[in-house]
Amino acid sequence: MASGRAIKQSLLSSRRARWIAVSVFALASTWNYLDRLILSAAAPRIKAEFHLNNAEFGWLISAFSLAYAFASPVTGWFLDRAGLEIGIVAAVALWSVSAAVCGWTRSFSQLVGARIGLGAFESAGVPAAGKLNAIYLEPKNRAIGAAFTQVGLAIGGVAAPLLVAAIPGWRKPFFLCAALGLVWIPLWIATRRSIAPFEVVAPQKNAAGFALMADRRLIVLAAANIPWMIIYSLWSNWTTIFLVERYSLSTAAANSYAWFPPLASTLGAFTGG
Repeated sequence: MASGRAIKQSLLSSRRARWIAVSVFALASTWNYLDRLILSAAAPRIKAEFHLNNAEFGWLISAFSLAYAFASPVTGWFLDRAGLEIGIVAAVALWSVSAAVCGWTRSFSQLVGARIGLGAFESAGVPAAGKLNAIYLEPKNRAIGAAFTQVGLAIGGVAAPLLVAAIPGWRKPFFLCAALGLVWIPLWIATRRSIAPFEVVAPQKNAAGFALMADRRLIVLAAANIPWMIIYSLWSNWTTIFLVERYSLSTAAANSYAWFPPLASTLGAFTGG
């Protein structure tokens, strides 16, 4: 009987440990969204410095989005072949450097280039989160696990406007994002090596790769997701500008309201999960 209780406690401890790994990984999702949404939160200041109109700022957003879209299949393929540990470490390192470059830029063209790099490397975030859930969580917990990673997205979405509101200028928040990403890497490596997964998924040298893109079900799913992403892009990228231009608020004042939509999005994710 005592032996049975010990085994049960060990199993419970193992499950708790795996949720710790999921929690640590959720921080990467936080930095992912924090990096990308700093631009939108700081949009009025960036527009003023580079003398941009809304159309030009829209092209800046599109540069990130297009790079993200076209790079996503490549980063997913890379994660399958390299494995989660190497794959996400490389992605976080590269998108952190890209975030720092965003803060360093001195021209509109340089900022566009930096955002293209950021979009390409951050596209690894979502497929890595899916792979993490498959590795660390039992099938019955993967829906709530997906919602749990959304907490990181929400924190990033909420933190971006609050961070820009608290820090004068727009460059320092990008440098802070880069530092957070680079500090996360050794934390994740330690977590990955000390917490046993639920299921071992080895790197796939012969990953299916782009052949999966011919699957009709995947095409239909991607097409159905487009309308939602258009709506998501509107509120995530234009809320601060709308509040500044429509209600004549300062950037700091507008960002004191701009964190409501991502919070509501996360509450919805938990309800669905």
